[in-house]
Amino acid sequence: SVDEERISIGFEMPPGPDCYELAAIEQEESADAVAVTLLVAPAADVGGACPTEPQRVVTEVDLQAPVADRVMLDGSR
Repeated sequence: SVDEERISIGFEMPPGPDCYELAAIEQEESADAVAVTLLVAPAADVGGACPTEPQRVVTEVDLQAPVADRVMLDGSR
């Protein structure tokens, strides 16, 4: 967690030959849990070579309320 209402999430972008980007972030929050889904899609126009190995990336997500005692869930599962 970055602060009470902002979390940092690390994930891997797929390797080439296509390039990928973080297309969207979906989140659902309740009193007991926060579920975050990261949606990765092929990038439109990169203008260069794409990584041949998976790339570790970090993004930050703003929440509606502090994490506090809520459970953090992977929304893709």
